[in-house]
Amino acid sequence: MEIVDQVRKASEIWGFFQMINHGIPVSVIARHVRSCAIIPEQTKEEKMEGVLAEVVIEYVKQMIELSKALSELLSEALG
Repeated sequence: MEIVDQVRKASEIWGFFQMINHGIPVSVIARHVRSCAIIPEQTKEEKMEGVLAEVVIEYVKQMIELSKALSELLSEALG
């Protein structure tokens, strides 16, 4: 329950916190960052198909799972 206490304290004292070691693979984040850099250069069709779409979908899936875990953590920490 140490992490719950840390989230509670950070939320009460500062109103925010930084998440590290959150479980999203560095490779997923790196691919997403690289894909964001090339988006302006692509046509709409290119954006919606191929590797770029797969990269964004994988990143969004990871973020959804993280947001679920964070919601549960905040709910427990803040009662």
